[in-house]
Amino acid sequence: MPPKKLNIIHLISHPIQYQAPLYARIAADAAINFRVLFCSKKGSETTHDAEFGVNIEWDIPILRGYDFKFLKNFAPNESLDTFWGLMNFGVIRELFNAPQNSILWLHGWNNATLILALFFGKIMGHKIYLRGESTAIIEQNKPNNFSKKVKTFLNSKILFRLTDRFLTVGNQNKAYFKMMGVQDSKIIFAPYCVDNQRFIHFFEDNKNNISNLKTQLNIPLSKKVIIFSGKYIDKKRPLDLLKAVQLLPNKTDIFTIFVGEGNLRGEMENYVKKHHLEGNIQLTGFVNQSLMPNYYMISDLYVMCSGMYETWGLSTNEAMCFGLPIIVSDRVGSAYDLVNGNGFMHPSGDVLALSKYIETVFSLSERDFQAMKKQSFDIIQNYNYEVILSALK
Repeated sequence: MPPKKLNIIHLISHPIQYQAPLYARIAADAAINFRVLFCSKKGSETTHDAEFGVNIEWDIPILRGYDFKFLKNFAPNESLDTFWGLMNFGVIRELFNAPQNSILWLHGWNNATLILALFFGKIMGHKIYLRGESTAIIEQNKPNNFSKKVKTFLNSKILFRLTDRFLTVGNQNKAYFKMMGVQDSKIIFAPYCVDNQRFIHFFEDNKNNISNLKTQLNIPLSKKVIIFSGKYIDKKRPLDLLKAVQLLPNKTDIFTIFVGEGNLRGEMENYVKKHHLEGNIQLTGFVNQSLMPNYYMISDLYVMCSGMYETWGLSTNEAMCFGLPIIVSDRVGSAYDLVNGNGFMHPSGDVLALSKYIETVFSLSERDFQAMKKQSFDIIQNYNYEVILSALK
C-alpha cells in the first residue's frame, strides 16, 4: 500500500515572484498534495507599484507548475498593506472541503483572511504552520507604545499559541518567535531563498562573457563594480551608498549600479551631479526578473544598506549565487545568516563605516578576494528549496 500523501494548503496574500519556483518544486514532489490559495491577483497581472513608481508585470512565470486558486476578496478597498484590505471568506469553505488533518501553511498574520483561516483551520482540525518575516532586531527597535503592546499580547498569547509549527526564514526571525514565547520544539528552519539554480546556471553559461555584458550595459571595462538592487525609497537608504562612494579615496576607479526605481531618484540624481559622479554611477530604472542576472554577472561587490523594516532582503541571496562579496546593514534580517567571512555587516546609517568596508573589500589581495567570493557561493548553497521541502515533510 503506497504511503499516504501529505496535504498542504498554502494561504498567501498574492503571487510573489520569489515564491513561484518554490511552489512548483513542492508540487513536483510525489509525496505531497499541494495547493496555493491567493487572496489577491496583484502580482499576477500588470500592477502599479507605488514605491517603484511604475507599472510592473513580471517576465518570469509565476502561476505555472502548481495548483492554485484566487479567492474572491470582499474588502471594500483591496489593499495588501492594511489589515482589512483582504477579506476572503471563501477560505472557510476551502478549509472545510480540505482533507482532514491537512497542513495549513500561512504566510504571515497581517490581514483579516490570514487570521480567519488560522482560527477556522484550527477548529476544523488542521495543523497550523506559520511562516513570517518579523525579526527581533526590528521588534526591539520599534517604539514601545500602546499599539506595540497590544500586538505583542495578541500574537504571543493568542495567535502563536494556536500555531502548531513555525517555519523560520532565518536567525533573526527565529529570535523574534522566541521573544514571543515560542518553544524551540515548535520551530523548523525553512530559510528564505531564491531560485538558486536559475542564477547559478546563468553564471556558469556567462562567466567568460563578462566583458561583452559590461559593454552592452555601458559599464566601463576597467572599473570595479558595486551593485545596489532595490527600490529608491527611504527604507532602502540608497543615498547612504552614494555618500559612501563619494568618500572613497579611489572613487574614480569604482562604478556603482543602482538597479531599481523610486521616489528618491531626483535626490540621487542631484547628489550625483553635485559631486561630479556622472561617470561612475548608473541609475538603471526598473529591471525585470529575467534581466537581473546580467547585472549581478558584471558586478564585484553587492551592498544592501537598508534601515528599519528590511526583514530579509532576497536580492542578497541572488547576488551570492554569483559569488559576490556582500556588505549588509545591521537592520537587514539576512545579515545575521548570510554574512560570515564573505563580507561585512555595517551599522545602518553609518556612511563612514560603509565606505571603509567597501575600501577594505577592494583592497584585498586577489587570493583573499577570491576566497571571499567562494565563501559567499558556499554559504548560499544551504539556502535552497530542498531545505524547505525537507522541513515541510
